Amino acid sequence: MSEDEVLDVLRSPDLTGLPTLPGRFRFRKNQSTRKWIDVIFEEDPTQIVVYSVWRKVQPNSGRAT
Repeated sequence: MSEDEVLDVLRSPDLTGLPTLPGRFRFRKNQSTRKWIDVIFEEDPTQIVVYSVWRKVQPNSGRAT
């Protein structure tokens, strides 16, 4: 995952307010209907501290569409 992808999630998330620890934020950017990036971070007065970033891909159901 690139720094640009993480910054894109922080600048223009599709979802905010997702569950995480108190004092932290979790933003999500959808890349498709089955693929997204989540970023968990804290805001400090002078910086943003990113704790975790991951890409999630849901597998195909195996059924023909």
